[in-house]
Amino acid sequence: MSISVPRWLAGKPVKLAMFVALVIGIVAAPAAQAESADPTQAQGRSFIVTLADEPGTEACTQDLAAVLAENEIVPSQTFTSALCGFAARLSPKQVAALESDARVASVVRDTRVKPAGT
Repeated sequence: MSISVPRWLAGKPVKLAMFVALVIGIVAAPAAQAESADPTQAQGRSFIVTLADEPGTEACTQDLAAVLAENEIVPSQTFTSALCGFAARLSPKQVAALESDARVASVVRDTRVKPAGT
């Protein structure tokens, strides 16, 4: 693919760089959208899952391993000290399975939070 540079950009490196960045953005955007629409690439949204077990116990460790294995979940983080649970990207099917599991206390969507007043 060749791109013709408009005459008004010739010899103006800053404007040329901005023009090139714009063209690349326009060309790359549809490819990025197509890539994110691929269901094999998108695992789902990020959640924090808390189990009912007391943190730091053998039951926490065992139930955590069992819940992850049974639901084929690869966690991005696991928690066993302050709470018993994990963070992971989950499909809607996995969320539904976890919400109906008696070992699970909560399934909450992971979101960014900011301190008040900032």
